Amino acid sequence: MKKILVLFRPEYERVKPLLDAISVFSEELDLRISSWTEWSTGRKIDVKNFEKVFLLVDDIESNLELLSEFCEVTEDLSQFRIFGIPKDAASPRLVARWKDYFQEELALEYPFPVKAVLLKPEKKVLIVAEGNKNTEGVERALREKGIPFFVSREKVTLYREGINFKLLHSPYSETCFGAIIFLPERKTLSFAFPQEVEDTGRAFFLEELSKRYSHRHFWKKNVAFLVHELASPQQWREAFSWATRIRRDFCSEVLFLCEQVGVALENSELAYREARQSGVRFEKVRFENLSCRATESMQQIILNFIAEKDRREVSCVVDWLIVVPSFEVQPVALDEYITDYASLRVVSPPNPVIDKYSTCWRGVFCAPLEETGKEWRYLAHSVAQYLEKAQLKLKERGSVDEEKCVLCLTCLRSCPFGAVKIEGRSKRKKAMIDWALCQGCGVCASLCPAGAIEILDCKNGQYIFGPRWRG
Repeated sequence: MKKILVLFRPEYERVKPLLDAISVFSEELDLRISSWTEWSTGRKIDVKNFEKVFLLVDDIESNLELLSEFCEVTEDLSQFRIFGIPKDAASPRLVARWKDYFQEELALEYPFPVKAVLLKPEKKVLIVAEGNKNTEGVERALREKGIPFFVSREKVTLYREGINFKLLHSPYSETCFGAIIFLPERKTLSFAFPQEVEDTGRAFFLEELSKRYSHRHFWKKNVAFLVHELASPQQWREAFSWATRIRRDFCSEVLFLCEQVGVALENSELAYREARQSGVRFEKVRFENLSCRATESMQQIILNFIAEKDRREVSCVVDWLIVVPSFEVQPVALDEYITDYASLRVVSPPNPVIDKYSTCWRGVFCAPLEETGKEWRYLAHSVAQYLEKAQLKLKERGSVDEEKCVLCLTCLRSCPFGAVKIEGRSKRKKAMIDWALCQGCGVCASLCPAGAIEILDCKNGQYIFGPRWRG
């Protein structure tokens, strides 16, 4: 009599219709049904004593992450089957599908076992900062987390070895890195000023203000802030704060020129209110209608613009013009750095559900748009979590029939994860699947013109780790 274990993760009432549906098999099977909590807390159930283990889980769960919890108990995952449950678990159609799936899986055997292993990335980070970039913030954040790192200020070529990275043609070529942090190029978006205005030395960027901040420069002067529409929340807060200080410390007249005031941005409203209360004036202008020129003495700047409020033409003379630019992050072309990757450009994803520092490639991270201590610490936290979490990999999940393989390299070119390698020399070369990189997507097997590749997860279009829905 077959011993079968059914573990359910959602609450019992939700899966009860599914459990009742398979109770008819209890006479011919040694069937045990238990909750996930009972197994995971006390380890009272030894899964190795069962021929098959069915996992009833929410349909959003990650299969490999679930199975990784069983790797401490058994290396062979052939016995496991995962069935995802939508919200409406009591629908007759789902119950019928589950019953058919359960019965079919009982009779189905696979030709070889699914061996699994947990791999942890090397706890070392490579910071790619091509050019003379300031890496002090990210270095400090990684030190606080106790993560060793190496900074490369030159263009590097990397390749994957398992789940880690290695450098090509480098003195550090034997060093493994578990994660890569790219500091992408930041293009400054600002305003085009006439040469005569730049020659006055009276127009400068906000980041230079701390060096010029003195009683001699700003006492009872006319100061204008010119804020780019794409300035970051941090830049808006700094501009509001500096405007307030100049107004209060030096009794200066301060004018804020912008297309839209960044009040609704993160933590900006309080700084904006303080600036208004201190006497800072705000004018909304269209920058396409703004012009400037230097006075004859080259000691001041004349600004001409049309106020959006009443559409009147305004001309004012300022002693200092402080420009708040914005930055556009240039995408990182991974194919220029990592040999195994197809052409892909990576930027920090805007989706709030996704970790904003990670990319679609495991172990590859991008610097935050706002380079503040808080953002660097969040980035370091994301990297530390990745390095600490073991990844489940399936050993020998794919095989290449040497007799059928004609070495056309279709698999090598088509694999999105760089898991196909060519090994051997001369006429004895053959394709080989690196199980540490293989994700079981089956692209190579489906495109192989000779039918020489077999991936266990997708043999004949059927999947081990999930139900085979039939229309």
